[in-house]
Amino acid sequence: MKKSWYKIKNAKSDKADVYIYGEIGWEVTANSFAKDFAEITASSVDIHINSQGGFVNDGVAIYTLLRGSGKTINTIIDGNALSIAAYIAMAGSTVSMAQDGFFLVHKASGGTYGNSDELQETIEFLEMVDTNLANRFAEKTGKTAEEMYNLMKEDRFLTADEAKELGFVDTILDALEVAAYSPAVNKFRKPAVANSTPVTEIEKEKTKENKMDIKDLLVSRGVVKNSASDADVITQLTEFIQNAVTNEAKAVKADELMKEADEEIKNLKAERDEAEEALLTQKVSNAVETKVINEDQKEFYTRLLKADPEAAEAFANKRTEPVAPTKGTDAVNNSKGGKQPSEMSYQERLDNKRAQGK
Repeated sequence: MKKSWYKIKNAKSDKADVYIYGEIGWEVTANSFAKDFAEITASSVDIHINSQGGFVNDGVAIYTLLRGSGKTINTIIDGNALSIAAYIAMAGSTVSMAQDGFFLVHKASGGTYGNSDELQETIEFLEMVDTNLANRFAEKTGKTAEEMYNLMKEDRFLTADEAKELGFVDTILDALEVAAYSPAVNKFRKPAVANSTPVTEIEKEKTKENKMDIKDLLVSRGVVKNSASDADVITQLTEFIQNAVTNEAKAVKADELMKEADEEIKNLKAERDEAEEALLTQKVSNAVETKVINEDQKEFYTRLLKADPEAAEAFANKRTEPVAPTKGTDAVNNSKGGKQPSEMSYQERLDNKRAQGK
């Protein structure tokens, strides 16, 4: 079995121990945990926790698995139960905690890359996760979901006494009681050697496991080859990081160029609109000066130019057609300052015709 953040002891006896010591879901998924847990035949299982947390999805799946297992589940916080590890601890029928341990509940974190709609979707998803977590904590503590949500917003560490006072923990254990609950811990420990630092077999094993786990993780992500030596792992990892930095720089540059192009297009459109507006204003001014329209008709003519330039041109041409002389023209001209019909405005020509009884 691949090395992971959990261990299962005494799976075939009357009572089994599961040790969640590490970052949840980092190296193997909850799916692997479920397969291994299914091998446990014991009716009672102690879940030992010392974890800084990890992936929410894996933690929720493990919590659900333990709650629905049909076994007697007791959770013992040997050290820390932080973030989603604290959520898993709530799966126990009883929850015990080391006197010097720490407990932490907080709002879910996450990130995404995308437009405003995609970012909003992430916000809404995180809010749903926070609501679910607050509800489960409320069920355990007897507090309201709102009280638990406010506590999560504080994002602060709780001592064992505080965790018990709030209802997260049922029993506080001293160091001897924790050791009694964890028989596997002393199995690997040997007496210290004089004038040297005590070293345990479990610490040696953990160092070896971590070294292999890192390489396995890098291989699974396609960062290094499975056949790579320790030296090759460093070289290939360095190349991967350099390529990632280069690609990131290219992506940033591309984004900058796209923004510059968008800004340039925006400016060109603004210049075009400004030029069109200036031309329109000039056409209206010319129409007033040539008496195609009067001052009261400027707004109408402006709208006509915008809506249908051809109709506006036809309207202007019709208004500037010469008017043939008629009877009584001279008499009317005298009343209008002696203007010829071609010099008259539209209103003046209309008055002229009315004066002649036409």
